[in-house]
Amino acid sequence: MKNNNIPSNKWTVEELKSYIRESTKEANARIHSYMKLNLKDPVFERVTEKLMRVNPTKGNKLKLGFAGQKKSQLLARAKRFEEFRRIDTITPEAIQEEKDKIWQAYETFTDNYGYDMSLDAYESMVDAFGTLGDEILGTFDYMALVEEYAEAVDEGLEIDLVKIVNNELKVHKGIDAKQRVDNLVQAIREAANLERSKK
Repeated sequence: MKNNNIPSNKWTVEELKSYIRESTKEANARIHSYMKLNLKDPVFERVTEKLMRVNPTKGNKLKLGFAGQKKSQLLARAKRFEEFRRIDTITPEAIQEEKDKIWQAYETFTDNYGYDMSLDAYESMVDAFGTLGDEILGTFDYMALVEEYAEAVDEGLEIDLVKIVNNELKVHKGIDAKQRVDNLVQAIREAANLERSKK
């Protein structure tokens, strides 16, 4: 594992796994201490929630669960751990800085694309795209995903994009980016139709 380095796609699968193994132990110890002390820190809780979204869990404990995971998924997990390691949960400045950073990215997105999307929906989308990695984001067609998701969210439908993406990566391995986007757009439509039928 590369000490004091930020995980990147130049790392090998083994280096990423090694980083995740070590980080999982540290994060579980830190989360356990936090819960034991009964603290209320919005930044810690937000970053912990983001960490839990891309990692297998059992209760409030993170698990390794490497089976069937592609390098892009491992990298997304490693980056979340790196963010978790860096988080300063003590100073008010750190709390404000984290909020400002997220808000600025969110505002830029809504201004550029004109979508009426909540901050939570936006963060869920960013997490899902982080799991997809460069394979999707390097293609122009991924905007079809954003549009499909944004329209469903705008309609007030609950769409778990992270779950949809993880399921797609597990079920369809080794396909090209365009086919991946088409599959995901179709999966979002199906999830949206299912939500509409519940109403």
